[in-house]
Amino acid sequence: MARKKNKKMKGQMPKGKGKERSIQDFTLEELSGSRPPPWAKGRMIGLWHREKNMLKFVNGEPGQEKPPKLKQLKKFNKLNKAREPRCVSLDVPQEKISEIQDMLKQIGVPAPPCVQTTRAANVQDRYKHVEDSAFKTKFLRSLSGNIQDKITTTKTCSLRKDRVLDERYMAEERSKMSNGRYKEMLTFRKKLPAWDKRSELLDALDRHNVILVTGETGCGKTTQVAQFILEDAILAGNGSQTNIMCTQPRRISAITVAERVANERGERLGYSVGYQIRLEKVMPRSSASILYCTTGVLLQYMHGDPLLTKVSTVIVDEIHERNTVSDFVITLLKDIVPLRPDLKVILMSATLNADRFSTYFNNCPTVHIPGFTYPVDEYYLEDILEEVPFKFPPSSGAKMKKAMKELSTDDNLFMEAYYRDLEHSGKYSRKTIDSIKNPESNEISLQLIADLVKHICTRLGQGAILVFLPGWDKISALNKLLTQSGKFPPHRYRIIPLHSLMPTANQKKVFDRPPRGMRKIVLATNIAETSITIDDVVYVIDCGKIKIKNFDVDGNVSTLKEEWVSLANARQRRGRAGRVQEGVCFHMYCRGREMLLQKDMLPEILRTRLEEVILQGKILQVGKIGPFLGKVMDPPSERAVELSLNLLTSMNALDSDENLTPLGFHLASLPIDPQAGKMLLYASLFSILDPITSIAAALSYKDPFVIPMGQEREVDKVRQSFDSGHKSDHLILSKVIAQYEKANCSGNGWSYANSNFMSQNVLDQLGDMKKQFCSLLHDMKFAHNDRVNSEENNVNTRNISLVRAIVCAGLFPNVAIVEKCKKVGKSERLITSVSTIDSQKVQFHPKSIFASTSEYPSQFVVYFEKLKSSKIYLYDSTLVFPMSLIFFSHDIKIFNKVDHKVIKLEENLHFRCSNELAALIVELRAWLDWLLEYKTCHPGVTDWAAGSDESLILKAVIDLITSDEAAALKEEEVDDEEDEERFDESDGEASDASIESINFEDL
Repeated sequence: MARKKNKKMKGQMPKGKGKERSIQDFTLEELSGSRPPPWAKGRMIGLWHREKNMLKFVNGEPGQEKPPKLKQLKKFNKLNKAREPRCVSLDVPQEKISEIQDMLKQIGVPAPPCVQTTRAANVQDRYKHVEDSAFKTKFLRSLSGNIQDKITTTKTCSLRKDRVLDERYMAEERSKMSNGRYKEMLTFRKKLPAWDKRSELLDALDRHNVILVTGETGCGKTTQVAQFILEDAILAGNGSQTNIMCTQPRRISAITVAERVANERGERLGYSVGYQIRLEKVMPRSSASILYCTTGVLLQYMHGDPLLTKVSTVIVDEIHERNTVSDFVITLLKDIVPLRPDLKVILMSATLNADRFSTYFNNCPTVHIPGFTYPVDEYYLEDILEEVPFKFPPSSGAKMKKAMKELSTDDNLFMEAYYRDLEHSGKYSRKTIDSIKNPESNEISLQLIADLVKHICTRLGQGAILVFLPGWDKISALNKLLTQSGKFPPHRYRIIPLHSLMPTANQKKVFDRPPRGMRKIVLATNIAETSITIDDVVYVIDCGKIKIKNFDVDGNVSTLKEEWVSLANARQRRGRAGRVQEGVCFHMYCRGREMLLQKDMLPEILRTRLEEVILQGKILQVGKIGPFLGKVMDPPSERAVELSLNLLTSMNALDSDENLTPLGFHLASLPIDPQAGKMLLYASLFSILDPITSIAAALSYKDPFVIPMGQEREVDKVRQSFDSGHKSDHLILSKVIAQYEKANCSGNGWSYANSNFMSQNVLDQLGDMKKQFCSLLHDMKFAHNDRVNSEENNVNTRNISLVRAIVCAGLFPNVAIVEKCKKVGKSERLITSVSTIDSQKVQFHPKSIFASTSEYPSQFVVYFEKLKSSKIYLYDSTLVFPMSLIFFSHDIKIFNKVDHKVIKLEENLHFRCSNELAALIVELRAWLDWLLEYKTCHPGVTDWAAGSDESLILKAVIDLITSDEAAALKEEEVDDEEDEERFDESDGEASDASIESINFEDL
């Protein structure tokens, strides 16, 4: 049997088709042959003859007595057309081609210089052609050796003992004891649980290089541990050799903790205590100091000093949150510690699952600090249903199957046993037990939550209510349900939604205590778990769900879905009710469900893309990234690593051997996503920094728009008003920021932001980020100066076509193709079909300008974020034109046809053009590739002087890109009219979305 199969391999049936086959199985080549294909057997031979006759009829050939129905022929033609790659025609006027050819002839050399043509065995030999410079020295250093070599050769701290400084620091520290403010703060500090563990902690640190400190929120570990070490070192005469870095996962935490610690030490910020976050810093003195910083800042610090030779102690706080940067830093520290006996590392975590960190660091000792919270009574769904009359809707069979599928066999058996135990206990009614068995009880019931809120308000004591919900949609819906029910009049209840999309003024209201006789009800996401503390909360309602972002490696798409919380989340939520007094927590799930919750949420490194992590690893010289990431506490999958390596290679950030390229070196130096970073580098080359830094900042931080509750449509209208017909979510961001900067200069910044539903704080932050990006580009020699809106940095900013093209340069290969088709049903209408270049069906997110767009001068868009929730959405997109794709794709291939050329970029990006235009594109693309590589290897500003080679090349590219868009826009109205006629003629034609479901039996 095996031999027979092998003999048929040459003409075997196409894979993945199974028994049900359609006309898509026959290629045009097979239908043009005189005999059926070798793989066709039995019934398929008959189908081949029938389809061949249909093909003859379509081509006007005789031989078919009874022609097929016209509708069948249209379906046949559409299906065969769909199987062929779309080929878009490029039409550039001859005079424009001649004009650009003349420009290229003025270049000083006859052809682009040959760059990196040989593949040297030694990677450094590949860059012999690069002129000697500071950049070349740094770049080649990043390619030579590895972090292990550096650790081996540099094992000690560079902080040296200075007896004069030590005596001065000691005198200052002792003099504090007579300071009234200091003594007052010291009295408070001694009341914290951490104070009682001071001696134990210092003793453990004296005997071990690494220790783990665990403690619940409020125990004082974040503010006290670093102080204990600093005070002990200064009073022991070792202040000059003490420099402590303490990381925080969030920017706001780094600032507030630094301010608090400085206050407790009776000092101003910038003396013995400081902070550093992106865009902002108040640095402390060079020794006998504590620097609170974000984990990302520590990683950037390690770029220049991978061994932390100027640091005596590293404290990594909140490691239980398991963000990617923290996991990465911890992995690096594990490599450094064995070879740096003078370096002390303290890991600080919540108590849950802390033993894993101790095990990871070879069973390092643990110092536990007790919590400082009041008792909290907990009630679960079965308890709630006994007190609050409620009936879940009946569950469908599909919902029952889904609920069974979500649980493993063991978990289902466990829940069945749990239900039986409840029945035998006699504590709960049959109605309650039947209700929690209903799969609907696993979903969030906003009505039940509303009833429970009313129950608390009428039956229980005073105190604010904090309701945890997974996202904006549930917050908005519950807010509407409460306010419109008539049961929560505004003079007695203050309902406050809390979400990052809300205006800052709304968020600040959560901290205000309401007047006597009024109850505060806060509807929040998990932002209220750890980031903020609302001190008058007595009652917490935990819905049991959280919206979390994951990465689907199989579909190569990020996802955003509701999931069950972890035990760690549930514990944090419960603790919010016991911060200042005894509290109550209501869990909207049964005790049995809680027993099945995971201890912690999945670490971020397992649910995110890895491009930034890989570049950081490369700049730190960790070697092959796969083995290094394999040492992380929870290593990402090989497939996830492979996908990110492929993207970085296609961006030319890494070569085929996984080495940094000059472009990759620059991208790793920018504190930004690599695609946004590439956008910045190209913007500096083409001198359009102001709009592109705005776009890059917004993509890296957040959208400035906020959404007041109930005003979603008004916000959408305002957002769309900024488009100006450019059809670009990214250009909207640029325009918004530019207009705000203009308004702010005239003193109208707040008014502008407020009237346009924007956060002034976010707009100010984006402005600061723009300045930082420009300053970095200037330091890297790519920008003329550090003024982002200077004339020198914005020679071409007014050219919207070029701005659009540079967005394309950064985001490629994130390309989607838009097609119009006619949907046939109860009423005929035109619909838009959107798919990525790998044929994945997607939709524009409702907030995107394209959600309300029906006209497309080009069928191509580029996007930054693709996210799967209920559907796969493109969150932000920009319309782009063929020339932008051609000049800024990774590679192009030219195919010769009889009277024209076909340019192929990706599997589904084909362009047809004349032989002369193809020759021009190939030549100009070669010049551009050379110039891009030259500028990344030899950083410097662009020479825009008339007649310079750089100016001629870039102006030729700009000219072709601009004329391409202008021609498309000019023809848009004509195309729309032709589309209407074509759609009118295509009666009964299936849409692209339905092609895949058609088979021969449908005809």
